Amino acid sequence: MRLVTALAAALLVVPALGVAQQPGQQPMMQQDQMMRMQHMQEMMTQMSQVMQQMHQFNQQMMQQHAQQRFQEMGKGMEAAAQGMQQMLERMQQMQRDPQFQRDQDRMRQMDQLRDRMRDMIQQMQQAHDAFKKIVGP
Repeated sequence: MRLVTALAAALLVVPALGVAQQPGQQPMMQQDQMMRMQHMQEMMTQMSQVMQQMHQFNQQMMQQHAQQRFQEMGKGMEAAAQGMQQMLERMQQMQRDPQFQRDQDRMRQMDQLRDRMRDMIQQMQQAHDAFKKIVGP
């Protein structure tokens, strides 16, 4: 009889422990999500700045009648930047999806992808700076 009582008590305690853990996890998950969204917003802003610089430089090359091949390269870089921006927008949409948010492994993988994308944005900025030097004043 004591065994049955002990098992019954244990069954009552286990769900209570599970419920007790969820509220503690909830604020942490919300903090993580807020940080993710902030990082994504920062990247979107940085990407927009890079794209604006590229577009302005491309306009400048057209006005100054730069060599056609330079103009084409500039347009290609701008198109690549637009592709990256679209990818960032899709990542941001996915991170807002509650079903996606519940999958912690996927969220960690998305964080890793976001970090790689941040590196790519910086490299794209560096490549554009190098391109401007090649084209000249």
